Amino acid sequence: MTSQVNISPLGNDTIQVCFKIHREKWDDIIQIMRQIGFEPTNVTLGAKAIPWRNAFPEYSDAMIASISLKETRKMAEKTQQQLSQMTGIPQRHIWKMVSEQSVKK
Repeated sequence: MTSQVNISPLGNDTIQVCFKIHREKWDDIIQIMRQIGFEPTNVTLGAKAIPWRNAFPEYSDAMIASISLKETRKMAEKTQQQLSQMTGIPQRHIWKMVSEQSVKK
């Protein structure tokens, strides 16, 4: 049996946990988890997920890379200049990579 667990922060000391389990075990799992404070949300058996790229077709590969670079840099609490010093990439090139998010497909 394979299992998969995804955990996502929701804020306010709350996380979202997604499980991939066998359908026959669903009721048992929910009963056990409710005993420890679990609250199921928007539960739909058999619901189909779509790939995230299909959900956001307006984002080009350059825009995704740009947003990822910018947000990762901000999470690390680094300026473009600090990132430049750390990587050896000129700051103007980092600025250009981050500016790509304004470029459409």
